Amino acid sequence: MIAMLPASPEHPDLKPAKAIAADLLAVGPVGAESERPILIVDDNPTNLKVLSKTLTSAGFEVAVANNGTTALKLAAYDPPALILLDVMMPGIDGFKTCERLKEEEITQDIPVIFMTALSETAAKVRGLSLGAVDYITKPFEEEEVLARVRLHMRLNTLARALETQNQQLVKTLADLQAAQKQIVAQEKLASLGTLTAGVAHELRNPLNFVNNFAAGSMDMAQELQELLQAYQAQPQPGLWADVTAVVQELAENARSIHEHGQRAESIIQSMMQHARTDGGGQAQPVELNALIEQSVQLAYHSRRAKDSSFNVAFVRQYDPGVGLVELVIGDFTRAIINLADNACYALGLKQVSLGETFQPQLTLITRDRGQAVEVVIRDNGSGISTEALEKIFTPFFTTKPAGEGTGLGLSLTHDILVGQHRGNLNVATALGEYTEFTLILPKQFTDQSVLQSV
Repeated sequence: MIAMLPASPEHPDLKPAKAIAADLLAVGPVGAESERPILIVDDNPTNLKVLSKTLTSAGFEVAVANNGTTALKLAAYDPPALILLDVMMPGIDGFKTCERLKEEEITQDIPVIFMTALSETAAKVRGLSLGAVDYITKPFEEEEVLARVRLHMRLNTLARALETQNQQLVKTLADLQAAQKQIVAQEKLASLGTLTAGVAHELRNPLNFVNNFAAGSMDMAQELQELLQAYQAQPQPGLWADVTAVVQELAENARSIHEHGQRAESIIQSMMQHARTDGGGQAQPVELNALIEQSVQLAYHSRRAKDSSFNVAFVRQYDPGVGLVELVIGDFTRAIINLADNACYALGLKQVSLGETFQPQLTLITRDRGQAVEVVIRDNGSGISTEALEKIFTPFFTTKPAGEGTGLGLSLTHDILVGQHRGNLNVATALGEYTEFTLILPKQFTDQSVLQSV
């Protein structure tokens, strides 16, 4: 049997350690850390036997060492998830062993919990100053040992998760720099300064969240250490509940860092697509009506792949006299897909709002205008507000919920149709009724003069 902690005469109503531990166990599983062993270091065979039985019965893998030298070798060969380290041992004592563990890169991040019968504050301070995370006072109480082990393994898992997110953030920033270099090299954006400012502004939010959550996690880790020290020095009811709350907040911070890291990565991917608007692409004659039909169908079926119940009635008014138009096919296709996808999104919103009484309709019109052509894409969807209409071609502006759009789609479309193909793009809309994009495009890729007379 495990020896029980004696009752505290100063606190006769102190919550039993078993009940305190039950609060902490609600933190949940420790994840991948449980696959690594816990190293128990003690020169007393009885202590080794008792602690080994306690931990293995709780599902942990265990390794043992009866002196500091052996412990250092085992930790370097197969780093454990956590070390339970006796203070008073012959040869290298626990303090010296801990000091050497913290000197080596491979073992310096392993959490160490001292086991000791020493109750002097100076001894505890010395251990914590050497890098230990906690103390367990002998004689042991089983539930307290398990509670403290689970707590610190959980904390170590969260720390590793935060480190992983930081590494991903560094990679995201590197991708951003690469994308910016690509944009500058291609010189495809007339408003490069605006785009760069937009990138910085759009990334500032997730990066600020990451920084704030990381800083908060550091503060909470310090708070947790202080709580544990306070409990060790003078146990009080409710301290373990506070510890559990801090651990849960650390887990929530890690989740938030992950979400905002994904948001930043999404922005980078959209920006890189923006950079691939191929200013060096070759224009070639193409059947405009067929290309528009193909592009719209791609957008429509992509939307239906996400929602099979989404259906649209098409109204096609293609002018056969339009004929061939010189276009950079890949870029022009991307622009039309963006317009059609936005139309489908607006139709989907209105359909959700009105239900079966609403019939989504998408109208496609082409007209021969002599040396130019006119293209109209009109939907009877949710429309655009006056405030949003003034900004729809601004990079990174979006009316979609957070996470559903980066605000580069229409900016990219405008760059392709107006900047690259020298067209005129106008928007007419009524909120709740319709949106209509009208494009006037020269038939010859380099001919800008025809737009002045249309």
